[in-house]
Amino acid sequence: MATVPYPILCLPDSVLQKSLKLMGVVEHLCLSILSKNIKQLIATLKGYPKCFSFKFVPFTSITVVGKRFENFNFCFDIDESTQNAELRSYTDEGTYITLTVPGFTEKHWIEHVAYVLCRHNSIKLVLWEPNIDEVYEIVKDMETVAVDIASSEIQSCHLLKLFPSLRYLEVYKAPINTQILSHNLFHLEVTTKVTLNDILISNCSNFSISGNDVSDMELNLFMRSWIKGSNPRLTKFCIHNSPRVRDPYFETLLFQNMNYIETHKNKYWRTFEISRPDGTKAIIEWNPVYNFYFNMTVQH
Repeated sequence: MATVPYPILCLPDSVLQKSLKLMGVVEHLCLSILSKNIKQLIATLKGYPKCFSFKFVPFTSITVVGKRFENFNFCFDIDESTQNAELRSYTDEGTYITLTVPGFTEKHWIEHVAYVLCRHNSIKLVLWEPNIDEVYEIVKDMETVAVDIASSEIQSCHLLKLFPSLRYLEVYKAPINTQILSHNLFHLEVTTKVTLNDILISNCSNFSISGNDVSDMELNLFMRSWIKGSNPRLTKFCIHNSPRVRDPYFETLLFQNMNYIETHKNKYWRTFEISRPDGTKAIIEWNPVYNFYFNMTVQH
């Protein structure tokens, strides 16, 4: 018996909603461009992404992560003469579909995808040498909570003004300044030169430094300052130094003029404990082979 096509949008609302829940993200995007009603209906479905990421690298792509799917990627093919854009959706199998709507620019697609898949959710920006003002015009109606930025220059006050909800920031190549360091971020990760003073004035909860050699004496001064009450919001401090030959007197240098307890020791890790007068403790993990990893976790 031959099958007869049936227009899905003619289904009763209850049946249509059940049908939509059985579909994947590609089907939802295809249907969402047909009418405002189906667009709004799909946008109300539960279980869509918790994480919504835009990557400007320098073309624009979108990565969506959520309960209904592990990872889904989109990118754009832009007609330079008209600025119209096609949305290309990639599947886990490496295949893709292309969606075209007359008059839809890159900005229209981003707003559409955000509305359909991530309504009321926050977003993450990944920026490689971007024009931040141009990016802001695209995402200004969304709540940006995370930014990964690789740029030769960052105007911190401008960045914080554009994204007042910013809580997670990763900075590559650009020098970090006081306004970023003293802002009450939840997570800050940097790969540029950081001084002892930078560490002491930081006001983030989680601070991660990579590819930056911080001396044992600087770490000693930092921990002694922490014991006296500096960095009150800090819960985790991590440094990935360049690998180097282990100093046999590392422990003596690191904990000079401090009270500490060694709580664990093996070939690959040594663990120490320091504490403040109020009883707040911090666990220090150190890699004794190449002395390239220092991790401090505060137990409030």
